[in-house]
This record gives sequence, structure tokens and C-alpha cells, in this order.
Amino acid sequence: MLYFFLGEDEPAYNIDHQVLLYTGDEPLACVDPPAEYACESYTHLKPHTLEAVFAPDLPHWSTRDYDTLVALLGEQAQENYESWVRELHQQPDKVLVARLFGHASGVGQDSREDAYVVREVGPQYLFDLKKWAELNMIHALDWLHFLTFESVDELDLMFWDAGYLQFLIHRKDPRNLNFQNLYAAIETS
Repeated sequence: MLYFFLGEDEPAYNIDHQVLLYTGDEPLACVDPPAEYACESYTHLKPHTLEAVFAPDLPHWSTRDYDTLVALLGEQAQENYESWVRELHQQPDKVLVARLFGHASGVGQDSREDAYVVREVGPQYLFDLKKWAELNMIHALDWLHFLTFESVDELDLMFWDAGYLQFLIHRKDPRNLNFQNLYAAIETS
């Protein structure tokens, strides 16, 4: 079981977080949070059961993968692309809450580039366009989509103005069960 803990989501990039892997080896006990961390904003939330379903996934329009795919498929593909994505994600009587693995998303640019800059180059260069021009962004392709939580109005789950919370993981980390280097960001338009 993976447990996700978030810090402040302001700003929406490089969000403080911690992901813990529970292997089942240690006993767990339910504990109330300390009073100083209690948050009345969440007392009305109801638990929900999540069910995993396998579904195909297409690259997001802001990524290099999308550019490559559309170049291969031609102009007609670009015109029909959004309708294809909607059809793939529609599950009768189900609400899409999260995506595990698949393609990374982004708003305006490939979010894997942000992960690469923050985790491998230095967070101080995230908005330094001069530094970005010097970088070989091919290394951003080493960052993979790990998990995305979508905003879902029916569940009263909202990330900023109906955006999504995305975690990216470096290609070498899943096989080592290393979740300490994940990159977390809220993408919203």
C-alpha cells in the first residue's frame, strides 16, 4: 500500500510531499492526528471505494510524445485527437479519479521537463529560461508518469480550479521501490 502525504500546494510546482510504502510487515493501528494538525475543512468528506480498471492511454497534447505521434499520424489525427482521448477515458457508470502509469500530462509544456530540472539540475532553475536553453531536455524523458489524481466534483475532491495532482518518478526508481525522489505538481489551466 502506498500512502501519499502532501504539504502546502502553494506554489503548485515541486509540492512538498512524502510517499510511504507499506509492505504489510509491520502492524498498523489507527491514530488520531494531533490537535494542532486537525483541519475542519476535511471533516465533511466521505470515504469512497476505488476500483482499478485497465484502460488505454494516449499522450497528452503538451508533451513531446504527442508531437511525435501526431507527426507520424498526420494532420487528421490532430483534428480528432481530443475526441479519441475522451472516448478512451469514458467508463460507463464510473468516475475517473486517478491514473497509474501511462503518459505524463502538462499544461503548456511537458511536465517531465519540470521534474528533470527540479530533481536533477536544481530547483532554483525552474523558471530560469537562460539555464533551460543550455539543458539537454532528452534527460526529461527519464521521468515517467507515476500517478495522477483528478479533480472530481462528485467526490468533493478539487485541486485548485479543477486541475489534477500529478506525481512523476525517475525511470530507475520503481524497480528499487524508491519513492523518495518523486516530483509532485498540480497542473491547472
